[in-house]
Amino acid sequence: MLSGGCLCGAVRYRITAEPLMTRTCWCRVCQYIGAGSATVNSLFTADALHIDGVLADYVCVADSGNHLHRRFCAQCGTHVYAHAEERPQVVIQEWVGRRLYTRLPFDAVAADAAATADLTRSVAARR
Repeated sequence: MLSGGCLCGAVRYRITAEPLMTRTCWCRVCQYIGAGSATVNSLFTADALHIDGVLADYVCVADSGNHLHRRFCAQCGTHVYAHAEERPQVVIQEWVGRRLYTRLPFDAVAADAAATADLTRSVAARR
């Protein structure tokens, strides 16, 4: 099970299934979200996603022509997930640098980042 939430804590989510697949997306919208790079997306069945809190919705059209709903915290703006009208049975979880509020069991980068943060605090404490 994966769990996480937004920056301000008003929204929490749980995902109770393994990903159907994980992919990298280079569409123009994902490049905007990923600060010019791609996003890494895991796809889950919609019934595996459980949300606590109020979400706002932004609708855009992807390069594929799909109508994407990007759901985000109405309070702090943190992106939580996306889904396409054309595939309502699937939700898209995007793992980009803005979301280090989720510790993924398969994410070595997050583990390295946590270790680097601990080392930085340790060095700063010695000064």
